[in-house]
Amino acid sequence: MHSGFILGCIGFLTGMKTLVVGIGNPLRRDDGLGWLLADAIRMKNPANVEVRHELQLLPELAAEVSRFDRVFLLDAAVGLEPDDFRRFDLVVDPVSSHRVHDFPVRDLLDLMKILNPDWTPQLYLLAVAGQDFSVGEGLSETCSGMLPVWQEKALQEILH
Repeated sequence: MHSGFILGCIGFLTGMKTLVVGIGNPLRRDDGLGWLLADAIRMKNPANVEVRHELQLLPELAAEVSRFDRVFLLDAAVGLEPDDFRRFDLVVDPVSSHRVHDFPVRDLLDLMKILNPDWTPQLYLLAVAGQDFSVGEGLSETCSGMLPVWQEKALQEILH
């Protein structure tokens, strides 16, 4: 009860505006993990944090993203170990291998700098290991079991 209040005060006092974007498709099983992680942040209701869902990263998002001090993209990834939770600093390492639903992060960064040349980007990808991306609802057994752990790790990354 008190932790949400304290976290809200930290965001209010620092004045940093943070955008959290849960990316994925909840109708493709584990691909909905980004949304579920974003929902965990939303439930804490921290000050100066906006949370939204997107099916994929699109160029149209660049204008909005460039208005925030920090941006976290939350997404399920292929090729990670079953319990992996990874944080990538996309400004330091925007290599072409970092693609969020087929949109190169480097392109997003370039668009954001064009739209807001004074923007000092802080852009992060928090990726978790998806197992089953088939059509259907509900998470795989592995991801369902890891979800509380990943939600806590996302909260730690974003709110502290």
